[in-house]
Amino acid sequence: MKSAPVVIPDRDFEQLNELIRFAPPGVIEKPHLQALERELDRCQIVPAHRVPRNTVVMGSRVRILDLATGETDTWTLVYPGEASFAEGKLSVVAPLGSAILGTRVGDVVRVRAPGGTRRVRIEKILSRPRAARSRSPELVR
Repeated sequence: MKSAPVVIPDRDFEQLNELIRFAPPGVIEKPHLQALERELDRCQIVPAHRVPRNTVVMGSRVRILDLATGETDTWTLVYPGEASFAEGKLSVVAPLGSAILGTRVGDVVRVRAPGGTRRVRIEKILSRPRAARSRSPELVR
């Protein structure tokens, strides 16, 4: 259901692969690591400066809309050790986290959650880490 190719910076790809390979057993649930691995298998890896500005990368602060409820949430996509529900920091290995990685503003994604499948739309990227900001205006949708 993601409309554009999933694009992530090469640096994020390398760090996420390391996370998958070296995660201590029992610290992160295996199905979550497998879901992240599936996302990485289908993504396009590009240098950080070539990632379109409207793309969710590690460290992005993003607003999403739940299409069933109309509720919006704002999350910062982070590595597992930084995750904090109270601070709005979403782990990339959480179902929603791996689902939005590499998506773009306007994309609708399906997320398997404990209460069933949700459909969410990427509404806005509020901020991105400096290293991931695109300097190429032609890459902006």
